[in-house]
Amino acid sequence: MFEITVAAIGDTIKKFEEQIENAQTVWEKIQIFFSTYKVWILVGLVVIVGIVFFVNLMEAKKRKDERDDRKK
Repeated sequence: MFEITVAAIGDTIKKFEEQIENAQTVWEKIQIFFSTYKVWILVGLVVIVGIVFFVNLMEAKKRKDERDDRKK
């Protein structure tokens, strides 16, 4: 599963590189980058993973604080 995901991301990046190389102006490059739905899916996944990581970090800190309070 992980290898398939990495391969799909690699293919997407290669397509981006080809399209951006063919673009004439910076504005066209920006439009190509943001018009592709896969970019938004990847950005969304990164944001979701970041939120989950942050929430887990905060919960772990809360549990640690509760353990420290019980020891006192």
